[in-house]
Amino acid sequence: MKKVEKGTMATLSYDDDRPDRETLLANTDCRRWPGSHPVWDTKMDKPACGCPGNMVWNQDKTKCISQIDAALANANCLYPNSYPVWNPDQKQVVCDCVPGTVWNNNRSACIDSRQAALDNLDCSQYPGTIPNYDNQGNLRCACPDGVPWIRNLNRCANQQELAISSLDCSRFPGTEPVWDSQKGQAVCACKQGLVLNTAGNGCIAQQQNTMANADCSQYPGTIPVWDYKNNKPACNCPEGTQWDKTQYRCVNKSIPSPAPSYGNQCPMQNPGNNSANKFDTNNNPNDGTYIECNYWQDGSLSHQMPYRNGKRNGVSLMTKSNAHNRLEQRVEYKNDKLHGTKTIWGLEKTGHYYKLWEAHYTNGIKNSYHKWYPNGNLANKNTYRNGKPVENCYYPKNGGPGTCKQK
Repeated sequence: MKKVEKGTMATLSYDDDRPDRETLLANTDCRRWPGSHPVWDTKMDKPACGCPGNMVWNQDKTKCISQIDAALANANCLYPNSYPVWNPDQKQVVCDCVPGTVWNNNRSACIDSRQAALDNLDCSQYPGTIPNYDNQGNLRCACPDGVPWIRNLNRCANQQELAISSLDCSRFPGTEPVWDSQKGQAVCACKQGLVLNTAGNGCIAQQQNTMANADCSQYPGTIPVWDYKNNKPACNCPEGTQWDKTQYRCVNKSIPSPAPSYGNQCPMQNPGNNSANKFDTNNNPNDGTYIECNYWQDGSLSHQMPYRNGKRNGVSLMTKSNAHNRLEQRVEYKNDKLHGTKTIWGLEKTGHYYKLWEAHYTNGIKNSYHKWYPNGNLANKNTYRNGKPVENCYYPKNGGPGTCKQK
């Protein structure tokens, strides 16, 4: 090296072999950071990777993203089932519900949309109902399972009504389910106008209850009947018997035999040799109006049947064989149907003759039935409505008070 003296001006030159800035930037590889490109770091005076334009680094600085994506990534949506979305009108990030959910009423969480629809449905106009979905997925107001709907009241049954509707009182005749506020439960109580029977297992009419407790034992043969004039029970003789003042009891009435006359009845004795005869009753043998008369071997009347226009009409009689023309059966007909009374008499081996039973009909439909003991006391009485039994009453042989059961 050449020595330069002091005070001498000299020119120095620097030979730098490092590449220029453009070359360095061109050689910078930013592929590891998606979305970035080479930029000059003036502070560090060297090339680096940076985000272009409005792009910014993500939180991990691993790639460049838009400012909207950055805002979405930094949003804090802590509401359950919510997520951040960009609102272009407000130009900011907002929290919205994930698909299939909606905001609850106070927007504190996103809930299932079906559940939200249930929560928002107002069923107050239908008392007792709750929102639910039917089998077809339709939202509706309905009564809870097992609770009936009362159409005329436009509401669900309450607990009292539900208890009443489920109580079966059929085993206690004459009762109906009602609510007992003292017991706090549904019970079987007597229907209006009825009272509890003496057995405590059903309800009967006040009159019937009074009748059941009536005592006619001091008047032999009598039975209790209702005295409507005095509105209380009275002791009377049953049908087929009459009061005997001398014996102070009921005795059998005398039972008439068929009258021995023509017209609508047969002769008591066979007028010819035939056991069966037909007698014209209106001088027209071809119109089917006649009376048929049958006779026993001894010639006494066994059976008569009147006909009009080919149909049974009038009183049919049947007598007992070898019983001195005593009736066994008397039946009233109208146009081939039972209409009136049908009476059967009994004859004991001892020769005691008594009315056994009697029924009343209207156009073939039974209305009532009575049966007697051989001593003349009423055995049982049945009442019918439209041919079906509605009440059966049974009486003891000694003539005491009976018991009735409604059907």
